[in-house]
Amino acid sequence: MVGANDVTALNGVSQSAQRLGLVVRRLRARGAVVIVGTCPDLGFISAIPQPLRSLAHERCLQLARAQTAAVRSAGGVPVPLAQLMAPQFRATPDAMFSADGYHPSAPAYALAADALLLALCDALGEEVERPPLSPPVPPAEPVLGQRHTRASVMSRLWRRPAPGPAPSSCPEVGSD
Repeated sequence: MVGANDVTALNGVSQSAQRLGLVVRRLRARGAVVIVGTCPDLGFISAIPQPLRSLAHERCLQLARAQTAAVRSAGGVPVPLAQLMAPQFRATPDAMFSADGYHPSAPAYALAADALLLALCDALGEEVERPPLSPPVPPAEPVLGQRHTRASVMSRLWRRPAPGPAPSSCPEVGSD
């Protein structure tokens, strides 16, 4: 998930997307499957006063479009989180935001994680059950279900053989 800090720090849209594309290209060159959750929509945050909220909304959508193009051209898979999560943020903002009214809640992060996991499984050719993207409701008592499914998929992914031999040591930062 990338981009919200670029919007709030007023980093340039094209420069942010270019940097992201460069990172995705480097990861792909090393054989990694890269899934990127594009910029979320800050326009749903009522703590941001108008007209700044409208400006943040527009800037987030611009950045998400630029990120989508950069990630695709670099060989990655973009996941349009703003587009996928907007209906839930619009319908149930109290459930989707944490107590501070600014950061996403645990159910919102779970929703984003589900979208990213589905994209990752698709990219890896893994079959998964595709539940509709809707905000999870915390159960009153522990229930095996979505979490169990997610855990079993994740355990299969961890055991999945790498496409090539793993490097014997990690390169030092800045050695590229």
